[in-house]
Amino acid sequence: MSLLAGYDLVAELSNDTVRKLLMNNLLLGGEPMVPPFEISIPLAGNGVNGSAHLVIKDLLLDLKEGNMVTLTLAFDRGSVVVTAPVALTICPLAGSLTVTMVIRLTQANYNTKQVMVDLAHAVVAINWSAATNQEIIHDLNGTPITPALFNTLTHDFLTDFIHGMPAPNIPLGFQVDPNHDGSLVPALRFAKLDMHCLANANRHKQALVFYGILLKNKMGSGNVLDKTKTAITAASDGACISISPDAFHSLVFCPAVMTRLGTDAAHMPLTCGSSPGFDTQGVTINQLADSFANGHIAINGSVSKSVFCYEATGTFHGSLVLSLVGATIQPNLTMDQPNIDVSVDWYCWLVAGVILGPIGIAIAAAVGPIAEGIANSLAGDAIQNAFGSTLPGINVGGLPQIHFNAINTTTEGINLQGTVPLFTASATDSPHLSLSGSVTTTHANALSSGIFHTQIWCLPTAKDYPYTEYALEQKGTYHLSGTLVTQPLTPHFAIDSNGTTFPLVGNNGTIAIPQMLTHYPFPLATGGTSLQQTVHVTYLISGQTLQLTNVPDEGVYGFDLVVSATDCNGNAVTGSTLHPLAASVHVHFEGHHVNIGGGYQADVQYCAGQLKKWMDRIMHDHGYAGYHKVPIWQQVNYPAPEDMVAFIRDLVALNTPEADAVLVSSKLAHGNSFYRGILSPAASQPSPLLKKTGAANRKIG
Repeated sequence: MSLLAGYDLVAELSNDTVRKLLMNNLLLGGEPMVPPFEISIPLAGNGVNGSAHLVIKDLLLDLKEGNMVTLTLAFDRGSVVVTAPVALTICPLAGSLTVTMVIRLTQANYNTKQVMVDLAHAVVAINWSAATNQEIIHDLNGTPITPALFNTLTHDFLTDFIHGMPAPNIPLGFQVDPNHDGSLVPALRFAKLDMHCLANANRHKQALVFYGILLKNKMGSGNVLDKTKTAITAASDGACISISPDAFHSLVFCPAVMTRLGTDAAHMPLTCGSSPGFDTQGVTINQLADSFANGHIAINGSVSKSVFCYEATGTFHGSLVLSLVGATIQPNLTMDQPNIDVSVDWYCWLVAGVILGPIGIAIAAAVGPIAEGIANSLAGDAIQNAFGSTLPGINVGGLPQIHFNAINTTTEGINLQGTVPLFTASATDSPHLSLSGSVTTTHANALSSGIFHTQIWCLPTAKDYPYTEYALEQKGTYHLSGTLVTQPLTPHFAIDSNGTTFPLVGNNGTIAIPQMLTHYPFPLATGGTSLQQTVHVTYLISGQTLQLTNVPDEGVYGFDLVVSATDCNGNAVTGSTLHPLAASVHVHFEGHHVNIGGGYQADVQYCAGQLKKWMDRIMHDHGYAGYHKVPIWQQVNYPAPEDMVAFIRDLVALNTPEADAVLVSSKLAHGNSFYRGILSPAASQPSPLLKKTGAANRKIG
């Protein structure tokens, strides 16, 4: 198996990396397709109307020969609801949906190529499970729709749905300029780029491979068929980049040395240039080369020096080992002792009148350090400085930087292993039911009006406040919906009051709920009256929607509305643990209401301000803090029930003589919002007791 197949750079993305790219960028309703998720598809055509619903539990990818990719969407909890030519539901459905499409490089602009998948011409197939095939036969028996027609229609509708999805914007763009040599640093640019899928029966051995030519003189090189196996290791399973010796030599090694020596290719010796030699520090560099071996890169060169009386030649050799330190490629260079040969001209013997030995030793002593210094400067500092700052950060197109975790050097080139830091949102949704809705007033009937003469606790005198009493006819409308469950749902509603459950049987009726704690606003002076009585709630169920209606004379009260569901075969809708799912919501009816005018709310709010000043002084004097709800005024219509409950608890905890008066005035000012709070689930939740504030039994003022 060839590592690079004759190319300068080969980048490989694992099956899982490509799968995450597609999941993040294939959008369904603007959301990434991260399993589990659900799709609803309208069915309209060939005389058939309806809808299909599928819960996708897994998304798998296969990279195939011929630049084809297949997405397999495994689903269950599916259903098809037909409304014409006959009303029927086929469920539950399970199986897989395969989408096979071309993946290719397209010309995005003058010098950019972009990866795209062709959804518009994808081949779609449905594979039902064996149990689903039997379910289809059973559910269609006796209808004008045969199983064969059903399969044809669902295939056609699903194909139209897939073809109509927006093309994913895959963030893989590459700079390609055929008129110039490419580059590795500071940005990756190709002279030529091809892309092919590397297929394998084992998904862990599949890869999307980018074959790049960086050097123009190699434009005709490379054969993708020579690469038969991915170089991505099992430990990495993300991405890898392989760089050829030629690309390393031309785009990294030689430029680094030229930068170090402050020269250009015309003045560089072989193999980095065309000059017979380069003079530096009084020595001529005659040759400089790098060659790849298993585990290291060999650095070799030769130098010479010729002066009066002697000539010196030398060679040097070093081993460059690349390693990873964090996210940085660290070059580690080890130089051998240079080999220096010295020859003395014959006439120098005669002139000096001495023997060769001492002269040779002296010359060698002088030349050796020079040659060694040159060797270390070239092979040491230049490479160390250049490689240490330029190799880290090689990017693959528009992807975030690959996080390298392994590096290997062989005779074929450098291979970098790593992962691509693609964030794929973890699916936090699980099968569940939801109950949404609210209570609205459909009719308000004025019962009485009058004057409420009272002195609010902080005011010096009593005042007259006009009021109007109303009986309110109210309707609560609630809708059941399900997430990641079989559709359609058959709801089973029930009312829960004080631990007793009252099922709503049939599509309509009236439920009598005994011993319900109800509230009325009169008498105003004491903040109203409470009593236990039987209340009556009328209900109407239509599909997954419920309407509840109160009897106004029965006052203000609340209860929990609970719902479970079954599927089209009457089976309980269950969650991940196979336990039946349920949902609930608190319903609050306000059959009796009083509006108090004459500035009553404003006066109560003024007193709340006085209470705040008093509390601030107490807190300052005693060093206490932490009262958030008292005396902060919650505006009428409507504070959240939990805020009202906290307000009441904190007010009671003050334990001042005026606390009862403050509660009464607050109850009247807030009206039914007060009862909505004390009847809500928040009122039954435990709350930590507040520590004493120093306010106990102290008069406000």
